[in-house]
Amino acid sequence: MKGDEAAKERGIKILAGCVVFGIILFLAPDIVSFLTNINIREIPQDVLPTGLAAILTKLLEAVQYGGAFLLVFGLIYGGYQYMKRTART
Repeated sequence: MKGDEAAKERGIKILAGCVVFGIILFLAPDIVSFLTNINIREIPQDVLPTGLAAILTKLLEAVQYGGAFLLVFGLIYGGYQYMKRTART
């Protein structure tokens, strides 16, 4: 059926999008380090104030763990959508 094929494609797009988005969020600290040329995990004292550096580090860690959570959730949801459509055929 044509509708089932469109649903399968939508499920695959959800899976692919979540994988790409999750990987980007998971690698966020490394991407920020690359773009700013500052090691985010060990910020030098002369670059940023100590409090701001600690907040930035915690924020990037939250983004990283959020990316891992979204990756897992997206894989489960996309897989469920894909399997739900496939099971009907």
